[in-house]
Amino acid sequence: MKKCAKDYLKKEFHEWYAAEVAFCLTGGSDCVNVDLSLSRMKPSGVKWLVELYDYLCGKPEFIINSLKEHGILDVCKH
Repeated sequence: MKKCAKDYLKKEFHEWYAAEVAFCLTGGSDCVNVDLSLSRMKPSGVKWLVELYDYLCGKPEFIINSLKEHGILDVCKH
């Protein structure tokens, strides 16, 4: 599940960053300066975490497979 979550958040960041770079380039500037400050990133990060939660709630097999993979599901059954 960790890899699934990491991949999801990485994809969201890459899409956001690409859109920010494209926006900077449409202004005619050769120099791209994307604001990565905490105050700028925190709202996006929270939004991505909520979306990740919704995504994982719709894919219970990711959680079940992760529990099986780490042997946690077997312990819970006993």
